[in-house]
Amino acid sequence: MNTNWFTRIASTQFLVLYPIQSAGIFHTQSGWEAYVSASFIVVGACLLNYIFLKDLFAIFRSTKPLNDLYKEYTWVVAIAFLNISMFASFYHMFGITHNSEIVLNDWYNSFYFSVVTWTTLGYGDFAPVENLRLVSAFQAMMGYFYMAILVGLLLNLSQHTMKPKVASKSMQPTTEAAID
Repeated sequence: MNTNWFTRIASTQFLVLYPIQSAGIFHTQSGWEAYVSASFIVVGACLLNYIFLKDLFAIFRSTKPLNDLYKEYTWVVAIAFLNISMFASFYHMFGITHNSEIVLNDWYNSFYFSVVTWTTLGYGDFAPVENLRLVSAFQAMMGYFYMAILVGLLLNLSQHTMKPKVASKSMQPTTEAAID
């Protein structure tokens, strides 16, 4: 956690922006170019989650007081949203099914489906295309994992901040002073 915020944002910016750009031009590509675009998203997602796990372990090993870790918790939430965006770029590229029709190149519905899958709501109005069923299942498992971590971190933080402050021993009367 010795990384400053500028370094974190700079290191993850290309992991987010390039996959979104790749998804936007995917349908104009053919053959190996399309596979390269899809592979950049996979590599970006792997690197992003590596950064997340590294930062998460740093949070657990940190000796900082919990009140000083608000930025770290915010970073965990930001990484979750970045993951949702990565999966949305897959759905944008390969499509999602709605009323037996494949919907392609629709960012709004792709992001919506990604959020619904991540949170495991499963409304049923959209479904992954057949080739992305395992990707959607993997996203749902990642959503379980991330949400459990986020809830645990938030509960830990709330317990720490809601604890009554105990007076220090120097403030408490000694037994000799109580006798006088």
